[in-house]
Formats: sequence, structure tokens, C-alpha cells
Amino acid sequence: MNDLGGRHPQSAKTAMTYARHAREKTMSDSIKPISPEEWRASPSVDPRIIEAINELLRLHVGVPRVVLTIKDILANARDEGSAPEIYGPSVAAAYRIQGWGVELDRPGFNESYGTRLIFTAPRS
Repeated sequence: MNDLGGRHPQSAKTAMTYARHAREKTMSDSIKPISPEEWRASPSVDPRIIEAINELLRLHVGVPRVVLTIKDILANARDEGSAPEIYGPSVAAAYRIQGWGVELDRPGFNESYGTRLIFTAPRS
């Protein structure tokens, strides 16, 4: 007898239903996917990247909109290996939690500038 109770799926829909039930059956109750709220509340970012961004933001005190290139952030962090981490949502999420407006600006087709993070200070 197979895992399908001895029955064979007769259609694609039935096969998908059996596959979904098999996945649900194998997922342990103690291991669950992280929720978006948990993900937003606990961003994991290399402290060197946060420190580098903080130092660069301090150079622009009083400026309502600060544009930092990924190249400048990595140079300030002295870590060329963290580039993928900056492109991910964790860096932006960490600063958004603190009240910053953060936009990841990637060059579009036929544009040649480097990827950058744009920080907007909250209004007082």
C-alpha cells in the first residue's frame, strides 16, 4: 500500500491534492515558517554593515534625504563579501523599524549608476 491509501491519482488536481497533503503531513508541529511580523521584528544584518551605514548617515546630519551607494557602504565597512546582504530586505527593514524611510534604488535598463540606498529622515 502506498502513501495515497492504495489509490492512484486520476487527475492532475488529485495529484496536487495528494502532494499538498503529503507536504503537510511531513511538516513538524514544532517547525513552522516564520511569519512576516516575526521577520520584520528581527532582521539579521552583519553589524559591520549597520556600523558603516550609521557612520555615513552621521556625515549627513540635518539633510532630509541621504543617498548612499552600495560601493560606499562596502568601502566604509571594509567588507566586499556583504554585498548580497545589502541588496536583501534585512538592511532596509532594520532601518524602517527605527523610523527611517528606506528605498533600494537599482539602475534600470540603459542606466549606469550604481545601486544605492536612499534614506529619508522622519519629520520631527
